[in-house]
Amino acid sequence: MKTYTTDEMIIVLSKIDFDITFLLEENRNIHVFNDAYRNICKGEYGNGDIVKFDKNDYINKKWVIK
Repeated sequence: MKTYTTDEMIIVLSKIDFDITFLLEENRNIHVFNDAYRNICKGEYGNGDIVKFDKNDYINKKWVIK
């Protein structure tokens, strides 16, 4: 399975026109996706909260496509 850096994931999310979700490789409960307005958002399965994604919180992390 291909892994993406945080910066690579942001580039992919900013260029696509369909739904795609990335999961944090080390904690698959954390997911990142585009909302209906094409904002990059972060959520956590089981928590229910969705917030704007801050890439500074995930420097040097790896992501996989769900």
